[in-house]
Amino acid sequence: MLRLALVFVAGCASGVCDSCPSVTLTANGSNDLAAAAGTDVAYAWSSEHADSASSTVTISPGPDACGNHDGPWVVATLTGTTDPIPLLACQSGFAYTLTVEVTQAATGETATSSVTIAVD
Repeated sequence: MLRLALVFVAGCASGVCDSCPSVTLTANGSNDLAAAAGTDVAYAWSSEHADSASSTVTISPGPDACGNHDGPWVVATLTGTTDPIPLLACQSGFAYTLTVEVTQAATGETATSSVTIAVD
């Protein structure tokens, strides 16, 4: 006799959840941006079904010529935008990967979104 077992995976890990947290982050409307020093960059992020947000930045190779090291990039809101920020000459030749992570308190589920900016 052949028996079939059905396995149901619930929750966000399975991708079958209407209330899973999600987040989107862009720089000048893009996920990957190559730009010259002097270019203004505006960031925008939004999330759904999340209760808290945190963020980081990774600089490659780091630290940059401005003296910035990898570490926090301060995003503490679930949705937001920044005013345009100019890329500096001391950032030329470096790539910055900014990541926002959101968490849903009730489930502990998280979601992340990243954007990479390569400064020419």
